[in-house]
Amino acid sequence: MGAHAAGMAGAGQGPGPGPQAGMQQLFEELAEGGNGLNTLTRMLSLDDTEFWKGALVGAAAVLLLTNDQVQDALFKTGAKAKGAVKSGVDSVKERMSTASEKEGDA
Repeated sequence: MGAHAAGMAGAGQGPGPGPQAGMQQLFEELAEGGNGLNTLTRMLSLDDTEFWKGALVGAAAVLLLTNDQVQDALFKTGAKAKGAVKSGVDSVKERMSTASEKEGDA
């Protein structure tokens, strides 16, 4: 049983050095000819909150890139926001112009 069994008992359990180190370890294991299925299972852990965040962001990106109605709504909202910003900038420019004219008259 010795060191070999003790090393296997702790494999993949408990907090590790961080997600980046864990991924690097998994890729190294694959590169060295490790069990691909076991490594893939550990890489796609269903308990990993970062995985699910990434899955949700990816699903949202697919929705935005493939749904014409969503794209149209986003572009219309963007155009309205751009128009509001432009009118605000124009208003500020007009006020600055008026203020500098008043200073010139004084």
